[in-house]
Amino acid sequence: MVRVVFVALALVLLIAALIDLGKAPAAKRAKWFFLILIPIVGPLAWFFFGNKPDFGGNKGKRIMGPDDDPDYLWRLEKELRKRKKKKDD
Repeated sequence: MVRVVFVALALVLLIAALIDLGKAPAAKRAKWFFLILIPIVGPLAWFFFGNKPDFGGNKGKRIMGPDDDPDYLWRLEKELRKRKKKKDD
């Protein structure tokens, strides 16, 4: 019975790791595929060490909405002042 549970656990981890690996970038997939095939240890290694998000493309630049951008708010304020001035004339 213990052997059946062990095999079932290994298969569930393998399938979950392969599905998750399929969502990873191609460079990571090539490196991790064969390691994941090692029973129990491979999928656990993927979940603990290989499944880290890659934040390399956004080096410190924060994405913000227009209502949080001071330049946008300043341009909007200038435009509103122009329209108001034009309306008063």
